[in-house]
Amino acid sequence: RLVPRPPRAELATSEHSMTQDRNYSKALSLIRRSPDATDRAAQLLEKAHLSGDSRATWALATWHWYGKHFPKSHRRAIALLKQAAAAGHREALFDLAVCHEMGEGTKKDEAKAVQFYLQAALLGEPQSHFEMARCLYHGIGVGKDRALARVWRLRAAELGAKN
Repeated sequence: RLVPRPPRAELATSEHSMTQDRNYSKALSLIRRSPDATDRAAQLLEKAHLSGDSRATWALATWHWYGKHFPKSHRRAIALLKQAAAAGHREALFDLAVCHEMGEGTKKDEAKAVQFYLQAALLGEPQSHFEMARCLYHGIGVGKDRALARVWRLRAAELGAKN
């Protein structure tokens, strides 16, 4: 659950997005090179987040979720995940789905979990394909449909999702 994945490379199409990308990339590079530079890395991520970089928003959410570099706060993490998800960040959508399915950090709502898994899958998040198959197969948050579950499972396997 809520496992950070490497971000996809995205093309910066404006000066604003290049600044976002620079702040986000600098933060990740800094934390990898010098783990004791967390304050500076957090500042850079916060700047990228405030300028609309959904990758930074998602990264901050994971840091708050696990209490890494910030006090642990599921409430803050969920708020950040919602912001990143609203911006179409596929990993944030997946993480929100997990939270809703398990009732971790938010009210348990399996139907909402399926909606988030579906959105993440449609954006190409591989593990969401498997989760859609599992939910359809067992009727979790959606009616059972084993034929459709097989289709999702095959696509998950093509994408290398783990079961």
